[in-house]
Amino acid sequence: MDKHISILGALYIASGILGFLISGVVFMSFLIPTFWVEEGAGFFAFMAIVLGSIGLVLSIPSIIAGYGLLKRRTWA
Repeated sequence: MDKHISILGALYIASGILGFLISGVVFMSFLIPTFWVEEGAGFFAFMAIVLGSIGLVLSIPSIIAGYGLLKRRTWA
């Protein structure tokens, strides 16, 4: 049973890190066009901040839960 909990904790951490990476890619994909587009650049910058932040905020609990599972915390 302990091995299963360790694997699950590692998967949660990997999922959170993958979410961080994906949110960074989404952030950059919306931010890069602002350098070439004059009209609508504010919209792309706003969407980059919003979508990147949402991805980061949704990834943080996964990493925390994975850490808790690896350390055998009762709250995890």
